[in-house]
Amino acid sequence: MSTNSVQDSRSEQGIGVFLYNFFEDSAATFPQWHTVLKAHSDRDIALLREIGRSPRSVLCTELKNLYVGVTRARKKLYLLDHSQKSGPMRELWSKMGLIDVAPPGTNICQYAAKSTRQQWAAAGHKLFNACQFQEAIRSFERADLPKQRRIAQAYGLYEAAKSTVQTGERQRGFLDAAEVFVQCAGETLGMEKKGLFREAAECYASADKAKMAAEFYIAAGDFTRAAEQYHKAGCFDEIVQILDRHPEEIAKRYRNKLFYECVVYYFRSGLRPPIPLFPSVDSELAYLKSEGLNEARVDLLESLGRLLEAAENSDALQRAVCLALDSLWRECSFDQPVQAILQDKRSDAYKVLNYIQGIPLERLEISDRRQIRFFRVVQQSPFAEEVYQLGEEFCNRGAEAMALMAFNVLSSQLAALHSADAAAFDNFLRRFERYVHLLISIVSDEIPLRATDPKVMKVFGIVSSPHHSYSVIPETFLHRELKQNRYLPTEINNLLKDQLQAHLRKKFLEEIDAPRISRAFSIHCPYSIMHDRHCGRQQCNQQHERALYPNGASYNMIINVHLQQIRISDLSFSVVGSHGDRLARMTAALDHLYEAIYCPIFVQGSIADLDWNSIRNAAECIRVVREWIKKTIEYLRPTGQPPNYTNYLMSVIRVTSLHTAFGGVCPLQEYVSLPGRRVTYGGQPFTVAGDNVSADIVACLTGSNAIRGLPALRFLLQNGGRMDLLVVCNFAEEVCSTLVSSLRPSGNSSPLHGLLVPRGWIMNPNKPLVDRDTIQDFLRCLSRLVNILRSGRAHTRFHLQQHDKPLVDIMLARMCRMLCILGYNVRDVGLSKIIAEILLLPTLEEDDPDILSVQTLWWLVDLGRQCLETILALDDDSAIQDLVHLVHKNGCYPALPISSRIPQLVFEDVADIARKMNRAPAL
Repeated sequence: MSTNSVQDSRSEQGIGVFLYNFFEDSAATFPQWHTVLKAHSDRDIALLREIGRSPRSVLCTELKNLYVGVTRARKKLYLLDHSQKSGPMRELWSKMGLIDVAPPGTNICQYAAKSTRQQWAAAGHKLFNACQFQEAIRSFERADLPKQRRIAQAYGLYEAAKSTVQTGERQRGFLDAAEVFVQCAGETLGMEKKGLFREAAECYASADKAKMAAEFYIAAGDFTRAAEQYHKAGCFDEIVQILDRHPEEIAKRYRNKLFYECVVYYFRSGLRPPIPLFPSVDSELAYLKSEGLNEARVDLLESLGRLLEAAENSDALQRAVCLALDSLWRECSFDQPVQAILQDKRSDAYKVLNYIQGIPLERLEISDRRQIRFFRVVQQSPFAEEVYQLGEEFCNRGAEAMALMAFNVLSSQLAALHSADAAAFDNFLRRFERYVHLLISIVSDEIPLRATDPKVMKVFGIVSSPHHSYSVIPETFLHRELKQNRYLPTEINNLLKDQLQAHLRKKFLEEIDAPRISRAFSIHCPYSIMHDRHCGRQQCNQQHERALYPNGASYNMIINVHLQQIRISDLSFSVVGSHGDRLARMTAALDHLYEAIYCPIFVQGSIADLDWNSIRNAAECIRVVREWIKKTIEYLRPTGQPPNYTNYLMSVIRVTSLHTAFGGVCPLQEYVSLPGRRVTYGGQPFTVAGDNVSADIVACLTGSNAIRGLPALRFLLQNGGRMDLLVVCNFAEEVCSTLVSSLRPSGNSSPLHGLLVPRGWIMNPNKPLVDRDTIQDFLRCLSRLVNILRSGRAHTRFHLQQHDKPLVDIMLARMCRMLCILGYNVRDVGLSKIIAEILLLPTLEEDDPDILSVQTLWWLVDLGRQCLETILALDDDSAIQDLVHLVHKNGCYPALPISSRIPQLVFEDVADIARKMNRAPAL
C-alpha cells in the first residue's frame, strides 16, 4: 500500500483507491460545492458556465483535482469523508446511482483484501531494485521465496558494512555478507551464480582478505581483478598461473605490467616460478634487455657461462651515468625549483647535466634513459607534454616516486595560469588529476611507497646512516629544522606519508582557489560586451578582449573547467579536509558553477547552450555534482541569530537551479519543508497554500508547480535584504518563462505560435496556462525590481560592492530586454500599457484601453515595433543566438520572418520544440 497526494498520483493508478478527506481539506467552500449540485439539478447551463469564471476558479481547480483522484482507481474507489462540504457531491452521486453510502460505524478494514504471494513477490522485487533490502526481505518472506530473501539479506549486509565506520566491525560485516553471497551462489546457476561470486569477492576485498577475494573473482570469471588481489597478497605463483591459462582475459597493458613484476620478483627473490616465464633463454635475454633489467640479464648470462657478454653491460659509461644521476637527484629532489636549479650555470646540477649531454641514450638502461630525458626536458620546458608522458612511464614501471616528481613539476604551472584560457586550464587539470590520483593512492597505502626503497631515497633526499637508520638531506622536502635528523625505517616511512598528505592538502587548496585568480573560470565581462570597452573595475578578473567575445564553445569550456575542478575536489575530499570544511567548499564550488551556467546576460551563454558532449568525463561530472547537490541541500538551513533567511533562500535558488540543469533524483521539497528550514510568508496577504517560501521556490524551478514562484519572488522583493542580484534576476526570468504559453501573440488556438522568446525559456515548453491577473501581478513585481535598480539605491537591497555599479546597469538592461520580449509578444492592451509604463515608453492616452479603436491598434503596433528594435539592438554583434521565433507547422497560421538574425523554429507539437532545440540531455 502506498500513500500519495492527489497531485503526486497523477501518473499512477491502483486496483483499489481510498480517497481520504478530500472535501474536508478542499479549498472550495460548502456553498461552492452546493453550486455544483444546484447547477446539475436545475440543468442550468448558464450557471455551469459561471462556475468556470472568477471568483469560482478555486472550485474549477478542486473539480479537476477531484477528477484526478476519482480516476486513479481501476476497479474500486472508497471515499472517506465525514465533513459537511462532502454533502452536496454525495447527494449528487447518490441521486445518479454512482455510489453506495456506507452506514455509520462501518469498519473500513472489511474493504481491504489480503495480498497474494505474487503481489508480495512483485513488491519484493521492486523494493530490491530500489535498494530497500530490509523491506525486500520481509516481502520475500511473505511470498515464500527463501532464495530471493537470502540474496536480499546478503546485499543488506553488504550495504550495512559499507556504512560502518569502526574498522573491526566493518571487516566483520563484509565477511558475513561474503559468506551469505557464497551460500546464495551455491543455489543458483549460470550468470547469476557468477554475479553472486563477484559480490562475494568484492566483500572479501573490502575486508582486506585479498587471497579469498582472488579465488572468488576467478569463480566469477574476472581474472583481472583476481590478479590484482593476488598481487596485493604477494601471491606471484598464482599470478603466473593466471597469465598462463587466461592471457586473453586480461588487458594487454596490465598483462605486460604483471609479467614485468613477476620477472622482477623471481629475480630478486631467487625463487623459480611454477611455470617457465619464457619459452627459451634467448627470448628471456631479449626481454630483459628491452626492459632495461640489466642486472638480471648479467646474472643470467653469468649463470650460463657467457661471461664476455655479461661484461659488456657493466662498463665505465654505465657507472658514470649512475654517479651523474645521483648528483642530479641530490640537488634536484622533490618539490625543489628544478628548472631554476638546472638553468643556474653555477649549480652542480647544471654542470653535470651539461657533461652528459653528449651521451647517446640508446646505450643506457631504460630507467637511466628516462631519468636523463626528464632532467633535459625540465631544463628546457618544464610544462611540456613530454614531462607528463615520462610521469606515466615512471608509473607503469613501478617508479611511483619519480612519477610524483614529474607530476609535481607540472603542478607548479598553476601559478603561471592567471591569464590562461579555459582550454589551457583544462589541460592542466587533466594532468593535475593524475597527480592527485597518485598522491591519494600512496597516502592511502593503495600503492605502497617505502622510504627505504633506493628510488624513493633518490627522489626525496634520504640517505642511509649507520645502525639501520636514515637521515634527510638539509633543505629538502622531508627535512625538519627542529627535529633530530635520524630516523628508524618505520619513522622515515611515517614521515614520508605524513608529509605527502600535507603536500596533497597544500596542492588541493592552491588548485581550489583557482576560480578566484584565474580568468579560465570567469565569463566575459558583460559590461565590456554591451559597451565595447573595459568596465573600469580595478578588481575585475573577467575577460575584456573583443577578440575573445563569448560563443557556445567558450561557454561550455568554462563550465567544463568548473566541473573538472569539482571532480578533482571530490576525489581529494577522501583524504583531506574536515566534514565542515568539505561542506563549505562544496557550497562555494556550486556557487561558482551556478554563476558559470546562469550568466548575468544572454550574450555570455545560457542553459540552452549547455552541451554535455563538450564536457570531458561528462557522466562522472554529472554524478559528482548530483551528489554534491544532495549533500548541500541536506545540510542547508538558515544561520545566525536571528536567522538569515535571505542568504538561505539565495542558496535554495542556486542549488535547485543546478538540480534542474543536472537532473537526477533529489527530494528537494522534503528537505526545504523540514522544521528549521521553512521560511513562512509571515501572514502577508499573498500567502499561498503551505506557507513556505523555500518550498514555492523549489516547486517553481523544478516545474512541479511553476506558478508558485510568483509569490516567492514578491516576498523576496518586499522583504529581502543583502540579496544576490544575479540570483534574483535569474529567478525573475525563470518565473517570467512560465508565462510564455499564456501570451498567445498570434491570437489563434496554438498558444506557442508566433512567440519570440529566448531559447532558455522553452527548454521545457510544457508551460501551464495562467490567467491575466497572474501576468499582471508578475509585471508589478518586475516594476518593483526595475525601480530599485533605477533608483541608485540598489545597494540597500542587494549585496553589492562599490565597484559593482556596472553589474546593476547590466541587470537593468536584462530586465528591460525581458520586458521588451513580453511587450512584443503580449496582445492584451492593459498588460501592454503596464509594460510601456515600466519601460518609460509613451502610453495609451484613451480613457478605456479595452476598446480596440484604431488608435489603440496603432499604439499596440508601435509598441511592438519599439520593443523589437530594442531587442535587436541589444542582440547586435552577439555570437550567441539566443532568440527563436516559434512557428506552428499548420499553414492556417502564417508567420513572416522577424529578422535575418532570428531563426524560425517550425514545430508540429510541443514535444517537437524540445527535440529541435538539439541539446544533449544530462546523462
